[in-house]
Amino acid sequence: MQRALLLILLLANGLFFAWTRDWLAPWAEAPVHGTREPARLAAQVAPERIQVLTPSAASAALSAARAAGMASGDRGDRGEGDLCMELGPFNEATFSQAETQLDQALVARAQWQRRVVGGGIRWAVYMGRFADLQVMRGKLDELTRLKLDAQTINSPPELAPGLVLSRHDSNEAADKALALLKERGVRTARVVALPGLAPQLWLRIERADAALREQLRGVRVAGGEAGFAACR
Repeated sequence: MQRALLLILLLANGLFFAWTRDWLAPWAEAPVHGTREPARLAAQVAPERIQVLTPSAASAALSAARAAGMASGDRGDRGEGDLCMELGPFNEATFSQAETQLDQALVARAQWQRRVVGGGIRWAVYMGRFADLQVMRGKLDELTRLKLDAQTINSPPELAPGLVLSRHDSNEAADKALALLKERGVRTARVVALPGLAPQLWLRIERADAALREQLRGVRVAGGEAGFAACR
């Protein structure tokens, strides 16, 4: 009995071994495993197009693909070959002259826009106005001992001579900075409004194709040398 079982086990192991080696084909299909899977090879699409690249070649190809993607993204909703162009800066007087030049170049008003950069009121944490420069220097020495920086201010006249401890784009931000300075021992500072810088005017054309860029060649800032350039 035991001898019969042993023979059956040996026979079963032999058949299994032959099956895994695909020796029983076409009566029995071999199992799917490892790199000998015929279905994967049959499923390949155009395997002759596969190329093995060296590390340097693969890096160059990846860089080229990234550059192409960035260039495509930079165009945004502009058409192929369109560029964003701008001219400036101007003040109010010279801006009207630039408008006239655009009209003379037959550039439609709908194609360009006016942009205002800068200007407006700025806020500062301020100390002063001091009676004289000697008093201001004494206060500056006190701030130095507190490890605080300050800049002297000579205009407008109602604030000079004085010291500016920080500048801010909003009154709320200046108030917060003043509260922090008070915690460090500053007692006589306050928040004041500073006159802003004069605004700059720019002419911008969001989408300028090759034909429009040719029209813009003769347009200059107040008749000078500077012409339209790529948007900043």
